[in-house]
Amino acid sequence: MTEEFKNALDEDIEGVFLNVDEFGEAHVVDGREITILYDEMELERVKSKLKSSYDFDEDVHRADILFFAKKSDMPARIQTNSVMEIDGRRWFVYQAKIVSGLWRILLGRSQL
Repeated sequence: MTEEFKNALDEDIEGVFLNVDEFGEAHVVDGREITILYDEMELERVKSKLKSSYDFDEDVHRADILFFAKKSDMPARIQTNSVMEIDGRRWFVYQAKIVSGLWRILLGRSQL
């Protein structure tokens, strides 16, 4: 990835996807106010894709929410099977991975 492309991607992430005037929303995640993007369609796509594959992950299938966040707003590592708090509600982390320069995090309530 060239430096110019990387900079353009970072600008799009900040200026469009995580812009509170566009798609992003301010929430308190683990005690810090950051901008995140909830994505119900991506959650259903991920669940559907995993359900029809040999890599079926029961925990991911039970996820209730999926959100994207900037890498710089989140810890360098997010542990699956840990707890994350959003706006005072505790969620169980089913999956956390970097997708297109953003953290994609799937959370659920069933483990708490």
